[in-house]
Amino acid sequence: MDAVNRNLWTAALRREQLVELLEGRGPRPTRDDLTRLRHTHGGKELLGVWVAEDDRSLSPLPQILIAERTVLDDLFAWTASYLRALGPLSAITRPLTPNQFEALLERRLPQEPWKIAGGAVGLVICEVMTLSEGIEIEGAAGATPNSTLSFAILRAWSLGLPLDAINEISDGFTRLSHEVQRLLPKNIVRGVEEISISLLGADCDGGRIGLPPQRARHWMHDLRSGANIYELGREVLRQSTDLLSSHDVVHLEEMTAEKRVQFFDAVAPSLVASVANENRLDSAFALALAAFICRPGLEQQASLLTEHAQPLPESWLWLGALQAFAPISDVLSVGSGAGWRIARELFRPEDPWAAPRADAALTEIDVLSRSNSKIFQRLLGRSRLDVEIYPMITTAIRGTNAAADQRRNEESTRAEYVASRDAAASGKLELVEASLEESLRLVRGLRRYDGGPGSKPTRRRR
Repeated sequence: MDAVNRNLWTAALRREQLVELLEGRGPRPTRDDLTRLRHTHGGKELLGVWVAEDDRSLSPLPQILIAERTVLDDLFAWTASYLRALGPLSAITRPLTPNQFEALLERRLPQEPWKIAGGAVGLVICEVMTLSEGIEIEGAAGATPNSTLSFAILRAWSLGLPLDAINEISDGFTRLSHEVQRLLPKNIVRGVEEISISLLGADCDGGRIGLPPQRARHWMHDLRSGANIYELGREVLRQSTDLLSSHDVVHLEEMTAEKRVQFFDAVAPSLVASVANENRLDSAFALALAAFICRPGLEQQASLLTEHAQPLPESWLWLGALQAFAPISDVLSVGSGAGWRIARELFRPEDPWAAPRADAALTEIDVLSRSNSKIFQRLLGRSRLDVEIYPMITTAIRGTNAAADQRRNEESTRAEYVASRDAAASGKLELVEASLEESLRLVRGLRRYDGGPGSKPTRRRR
């Protein structure tokens, strides 16, 4: 932060002066410091912020623009009309409201983020499983990790953003999904919010996002505190189903692998049925925990859960979060090491003072979509679009061309298969023809008289 403070430059701007900055004749930024900036930032006017060692290395446009949301909306509408060739302004400079700017300054990075890495990666993978019918663990692990809500929430935590930001992130993710017609079930959105917070063990007093229901919250707290997984499993199953006197529950830890699978198949229907009388997340936790105990490894646990999770999809989310209590290499090695890639992206450092990495910010997407501008149409025309839904939090969505690309790929694959099949069939036919020709040649040779030395002609018997 000290290095940034020494290299901080600011300038108060009007929207028209962006053109002047691009032409090299706009207002010259002056050196500033964070102490003064925190008391003068943004508001009803635009404040541009640069980070550079000296005035010769200043970029044409600032890395950050700070202003109230209404001022930013007006700016985006103006640039869409008068600076269309520039493309999305938020791909070049990061727009921040004063509250977002304060949140970046108040960041507190977690001290041991890798302690929850297994659960974080598992939750991201299992959210994909929840929303993509028929996909296997391998395919879910290979999907774009930052296309999920759980990735956005956990990424915010890893970057030290305050929990108040999670409300804005979740709302932004849902709004963006609506704008690109990728509607998310409300129970899944709520489940991801609450299970993510439960995994982090964070307190959300006063916020919209509450912790999971009383029992599931305590169960997760017990696991984080080092509770024995089998003892907790017995408690959860006894409370969630009519198994108080079951001999199997008592001896769960001593069962063979085959007996555990049989036990899960016996109790799973009761756990799913209990949702009528229990909170959904409580029942989903119990079902996921039963699968977690009965088989080792996410892939094997998923094979148990697949048959029973359809009426209770939140159980997938809990199963992912429970991977925090398994050996870290188990889930990170899923998909030939794809889990490590997800963890790397989750915990990757980010510089809030750097220019954005996304194609556009959600605040600008909101303005462009209302007018259905050409910039918005071109953005959605891409196969993939990276949108910054909150400062430093980027999510990936599929554009309108993605479905067409997928169809073309499928058609190309099908054409290649047909061509290879026809080529193979043609090769076999040529081989058969050659064999037949050789056979006919031999037959003709046998029927032909060979008048060699000492040979006699053969005569047909009368």
